[in-house]
Amino acid sequence: MRKRQRFRRVARVIPALALVFVMFFSVIPSIQVSAAGDDVFYMTVSGTMRYDYANEVANLTNQQRMANGQAPLQMDPELTERAMLRAREITRIFDHTRPNGESFSSVLDGSRFDGSACGENIAWGTSWYFTPSMVVTGWMNSEGHRANILRSNYQSIGVGAAIDPNSGIAFYVQIFSSVPASGEGVYNGTVDYSTCVEGSFNSVDFNDLMGSTDVYYGYSPIFDADYYMNTYPDIYAACGGYDRGNAFVHFLICGMNEGRRGSEEFDVYSYKNQYYDLRAAFGDDLPRYYLHYAETGKAEGRQGAGFVGINNPNITSLDGVTDYASVYNFDYYVSAYPDIQSMYWDDPLGALQHFIDCGMAEGRQASENFNVYSYKNQYVDLRLVFGNDLKAYYQHFVDCGYNEGRVGTGCEGQVLNPITVLNGVDYSYVYDYNYYISHNSDVAAAYGFDDIAVLRHFVDCGMKEGRQGSENFNVYSYKNQYVDLRSTYGNDLPAYYQDFIENGYEEGRAGTGAENTLVGRVTRYQGKEYGPVYDFYYYVEHNPDVAAAFGNDDIAVLEHFVNCGMREGRQGSASFNVNVYRDRYGDLQQAFGDDLRSYYIHYLDNGLGEGRTGI
Repeated sequence: MRKRQRFRRVARVIPALALVFVMFFSVIPSIQVSAAGDDVFYMTVSGTMRYDYANEVANLTNQQRMANGQAPLQMDPELTERAMLRAREITRIFDHTRPNGESFSSVLDGSRFDGSACGENIAWGTSWYFTPSMVVTGWMNSEGHRANILRSNYQSIGVGAAIDPNSGIAFYVQIFSSVPASGEGVYNGTVDYSTCVEGSFNSVDFNDLMGSTDVYYGYSPIFDADYYMNTYPDIYAACGGYDRGNAFVHFLICGMNEGRRGSEEFDVYSYKNQYYDLRAAFGDDLPRYYLHYAETGKAEGRQGAGFVGINNPNITSLDGVTDYASVYNFDYYVSAYPDIQSMYWDDPLGALQHFIDCGMAEGRQASENFNVYSYKNQYVDLRLVFGNDLKAYYQHFVDCGYNEGRVGTGCEGQVLNPITVLNGVDYSYVYDYNYYISHNSDVAAAYGFDDIAVLRHFVDCGMKEGRQGSENFNVYSYKNQYVDLRSTYGNDLPAYYQDFIENGYEEGRAGTGAENTLVGRVTRYQGKEYGPVYDFYYYVEHNPDVAAAFGNDDIAVLEHFVNCGMREGRQGSASFNVNVYRDRYGDLQQAFGDDLRSYYIHYLDNGLGEGRTGI
């Protein structure tokens, strides 16, 4: 006959770790149940298996064994998988009897541990508190569990650890065996699971177990089964009538997460709103407020219900490290924005979280002492670093600006010290932010107080379009005044701006004053001098179509003469007529025929030097 050591007492380290032997299915959203007969049903359970916790429990167990003169146990992967199965099962029925009504030892059937001397320890508790260290300590403080851990005839151990996703409760299982371990290693990570568990409706008398007042040990301040079922008809209906066992389980797994009231003595929202220190510690983790009241709050004399409103709503830190008080005030924020008020009027933590996650990026003002646009407008050094990253300005003021004495308001409608440097080039000789937006309404409408975007528009678009960016520089005046620049740059407008920045200003050249006056005339084109056969004034005067097309653009007029006028035989100067030149020299007629352009080029290259005339 198989020798079995069975223990199920759970160490009561804190009231929240009270014993619960229940089965729950119909009222718990995470469990899907299907009936297979009068006695059998199947439950689909899901959660996370924590092999890292299992390894830690095994290590701590061996520390206790060695401290008490016993040899360490070797962790076995197969035995651990059997323990993991048991951990998944006890998330639904916390008992050494399995959901199908069989003993825990039946989990070893068909394995090499089948028939060995074996024992089992089980425990559960809230996962954020019930750590591997705590569960081993609890077992060692319990006579039956301690005896299992220190039994001398055991040689191997398997550990299961499963976390229920809805409640955050951790379930632990130790299975001991007299069979040596295989010597193989055990996985040390986490695995999400979804398991179908067979159960027997007749395996446990749940309400007899739940009927004991001991089962509510530690929960009585926050849970009363009669109150709970009378308050929530859906719970009563889901439990199939008056069922304190399933009602309690629903409260533990779902009710606390949903903020349901489990007793007349405790209202989680009243408790949360009344105590600022708890809101700072727990945020919106509702189950922690329930557990706090049950474990310590009531003993501290805290009031569990009846508080209306919000006590000290101006929470300004979520993590206790970064304090947003210099840029955020709850009352200001919810009163300034109707959407915030409708969502967070009674939720200071939610309002602060929204401000951090969304409000700062959207540029919302949350304090009378700080306006992000004013802060951005005032400090050119910050604009150069942060650009349009609004959240960075809030963070800078919180981290540095306030202590540096920087001002967070007062400059909402103007930009101080607008930037003039972009990509290492200083455009201040040809650009002034205020002049540019005041004379270019489309730019002002598009970019407003964003001096970086305005300068970028000027550099990328404005210079190409010939826009005037400063009262001290007009690109057309600069082009008109200097024939040497026109000969070099032609109609490449950005080149004139760039020339003034790099050379013209230092050379003393004027940037304005000749907007409608052309000074000098360009006669050189692509390195060739056309002066002997071309005069700008003569050409436009005798060619109205050219004058109409190009006006005072002496570069375009010269280009027309060179590329069209010479081929057409147009006279470009009073001192040269191509037809006279052709008719006068028979040798040229023989050489060029009717190719009029060649006569111009001959005169420029040879004829003039040879003393030939074209008039």
